[in-house]
Amino acid sequence: MRTLMNGVLILTENMAGWGHYSAARALKKALHMQNPEVEVVIERLLPRISTSLERAVSKCYLETIRHVPRLWGAAYDKERWFGQLLRGPLGMLTASALRPLIRKWRPRVIICTHSLPLAACAQLKREGADFTLGAAVTDFGIHHFWLCPEVDFYFLAHESLTELPPLKKCGSKTFATGIPVDPAFSLLDDQKEKWRRTCGLEPDRFTLLLLGGGSGIGPYLECLRHLLPASVERRWQLVVITGNNSSLHEEVRRMCSGVPHVTPLKFVHNMNEWMAAADVVIGKPGGMTTSETLAAGVPMLIINPIPGQEEKNSRFLTEKQVAIREDRPAKIPEVLGALDDEPHRLKELSRQARRIGKPRSATDAAREILRHVF
Repeated sequence: MRTLMNGVLILTENMAGWGHYSAARALKKALHMQNPEVEVVIERLLPRISTSLERAVSKCYLETIRHVPRLWGAAYDKERWFGQLLRGPLGMLTASALRPLIRKWRPRVIICTHSLPLAACAQLKREGADFTLGAAVTDFGIHHFWLCPEVDFYFLAHESLTELPPLKKCGSKTFATGIPVDPAFSLLDDQKEKWRRTCGLEPDRFTLLLLGGGSGIGPYLECLRHLLPASVERRWQLVVITGNNSSLHEEVRRMCSGVPHVTPLKFVHNMNEWMAAADVVIGKPGGMTTSETLAAGVPMLIINPIPGQEEKNSRFLTEKQVAIREDRPAKIPEVLGALDDEPHRLKELSRQARRIGKPRSATDAAREILRHVF
């Protein structure tokens, strides 16, 4: 029977978007690039407990941030309560789903890109299970629900996180590798015209990339309504990516019909190239989107971050001067127009993004993981 005695089990969830799962896939790809012989398996725990529970949790989260985002923000700020819940009853519940996976795979190393399976792993280690445990934190802050003394090492988004007192109290090793992004981001350069030609765009136009995300949460269509006339007037080109949200994509296509130099797309497998082609990425500051944007060396225009993790990400980005925040859709063309008119300012934002971005994040994390495998 195939096991992971010389391999890696990556645990994640995708109940509230694909960012956590994307980080897991990036790690798997990087591990295989460095050692094609290493066994790597990605698993999710919630579906093993109950697919109905997974759907309910996902719906509850998405409906909360869509209709009462401040409620989620208030809950998110209850850090110690969340941490105790995960280390207590939720940790024991998810541990029950993890035990059969441990018996099946017998992994030498487990890496978690979501806090829920991390709590289960910590519970089993407290019970005496023998494996090395790592965690890839997928935001630019670290919430208490990630903090477990049973974790052997953390992969963090930025060097500043390694000095946080609650994390230092855990006693775990920390590596500021960055949030794991597809290793393809490490192949990019700053030759905008080349990447625009690769993507079938006009090479000499100011290029905007509007990201909607699969949930469609936020004033996405309102932003687009204001961007379309401005893009015509200013001779910009606009790429609009809606992910797996088919209804949002159809509405975008309807709105963009007949407007020149607008490219509406669904899910793409070469996000690194589309980002490299852009002068500015417009969207919500989820951990994965933010990390990919920085890895591509592109500044971000942030719109309406969700209270909680996205607020923390937004604050980090604006403090590091790699992003501008504008929550009023009607003002977005004005902000972008200023960047178009001041290329030196845009260049400085891009330079800062390249300095902070970590395009080799998954590769660097994989190198450390492999040290514990063999």
